[in-house]
Amino acid sequence: MTIESLKSNLKSFEQTHRRTIPYLYALASTLLLTTSNFFVKELKELPTGEIQFYRSIQHILYAYTFVKAQGMDVVFDKPSLTKLLLFRGFISFLTNTLHYIGISLIPLSDSTVIMQTNPAMVGLLAPLLLGETFDRTPLLTAGLCTVGIILMAEPSFIFGDTGHTHQGSKTSGIMSMLGAAFALSISQILVKKIGKRANLGVFTFYTGVITGMISPIMIIFQGQDVLSFREAVLLLLIGVFTFIGDLFKNRAYVLGTVSKVTVINYVGVIYSFLLDIYVMGNPIEWLDIIGSLFVCSSLIIFLFKSYKPQEPEKTLKRLPSHHDPQVMSFGQT
Repeated sequence: MTIESLKSNLKSFEQTHRRTIPYLYALASTLLLTTSNFFVKELKELPTGEIQFYRSIQHILYAYTFVKAQGMDVVFDKPSLTKLLLFRGFISFLTNTLHYIGISLIPLSDSTVIMQTNPAMVGLLAPLLLGETFDRTPLLTAGLCTVGIILMAEPSFIFGDTGHTHQGSKTSGIMSMLGAAFALSISQILVKKIGKRANLGVFTFYTGVITGMISPIMIIFQGQDVLSFREAVLLLLIGVFTFIGDLFKNRAYVLGTVSKVTVINYVGVIYSFLLDIYVMGNPIEWLDIIGSLFVCSSLIIFLFKSYKPQEPEKTLKRLPSHHDPQVMSFGQT
């Protein structure tokens, strides 16, 4: 079976299931990316730079093959576009680095919830960086997210001495995840600024190139461990799951309404809580649950505000024809 026949079959399948396919893509993406985060959590003893390096090698290979299979190129004649892609690649590298650091310090469910602050951050940054119309909704959602994060972090200046032995690492992990959510917001705004001038695979390719250049420097300072067979398999799965998960996520946004498709993110929150409790055996505290509800409620408000019911298609009224027996031809009285 050729690539063209595969593309034709996929397009036919998407048209047949056009109402449900965006949600199926989003669900697959959420499960893949959350599972990938779980694998990263399992590799928390491995230096962050090493995880980034092995992921970048895979993404360069996968993205280059993906783009070339569609008859496109990864190098552009316009220097301005190349600079934007390189800058976006650096921001994505920063996002992944902070994300991996945060995952290693806090429960998987907490890290998943904190990343849901991203829509509020995009809403606050878009008017400044893209000139979009200012809306008060991001201010409200940002306030709810702030309350939720405070409840999850349990800072000592509000709650006093909680008696947690790992309070400092938890605060550092939450700050890392907030930094990752902020960097992701910048990355998404850059994608919107670049628009359709670059293929999805091109974004991933440039992120892999930048990561492949910087991560060896991180390895020099962090050190490098000799990989066991288990670690090598997990790194391979991280590269595959994140690449396919990103493809599914962006395809879901192309085929569906972003405000509706984003609701599927809640599956990732629930899935991460289940992994924390039943797989990793991490206890879930009530303040974590209440804080998660505040963050998730901000996302509900954001989605409700951005939801626009689809207008019914307007049908053109049939023009009268002289062939219609009920309509007299032009000139008759």
